[in-house]
Amino acid sequence: LSSFPPALLASKFDRVLQSQRIRTQSRLTITDREVGHIHYDSDGLCIYLLIASDAFPQRSAFAFLRAVRERLRTQGVVSEVEVDSARPHGLEAPGKRGLEVVSQAVMEFEKLEGGDRVGAVRLQVEATGEAMKGNVEEALRNQENIETLVDKTDLMRNEAEGWNRTAVAMNDKMWWQNQKWVIAIAVAF
Repeated sequence: LSSFPPALLASKFDRVLQSQRIRTQSRLTITDREVGHIHYDSDGLCIYLLIASDAFPQRSAFAFLRAVRERLRTQGVVSEVEVDSARPHGLEAPGKRGLEVVSQAVMEFEKLEGGDRVGAVRLQVEATGEAMKGNVEEALRNQENIETLVDKTDLMRNEAEGWNRTAVAMNDKMWWQNQKWVIAIAVAF
């Protein structure tokens, strides 16, 4: 990132923050011709952004963002009260340990990516496990929705059959009534 001018990075961050995508998608990777990949993850309270090269794995990027979010929360750097009154570069303010926490996470991830392949694989396995967990939860929600739709379909089928029986009975009743009038008119003439 140091090879990019700060104004370019700021414009990329501003563009992402002003995008309608962040309102509809809590996680996304955006490919940019100038800077590479922009990854963001939102937890409803904050949006965590990372600009990484094309070679940096997406899973690792989201694992990094998750680690930064957890560290900032657990170490009390980010809280709901502070977020409401946050200002640009608020993590750099005196007394804030935000930059220190993020720097520690960067050094740990660089170490994992550089030499500790087992750790890197473990991080990828954890990220994949999280993705699979999300997929299973989504499948279970879909199954519940399908069951609800099946129940509603059965109810509608039963109501339609009842309506059909009533319509057939009414048709027969009206046919007999019509026949009675035909016979009554024929007898009268």
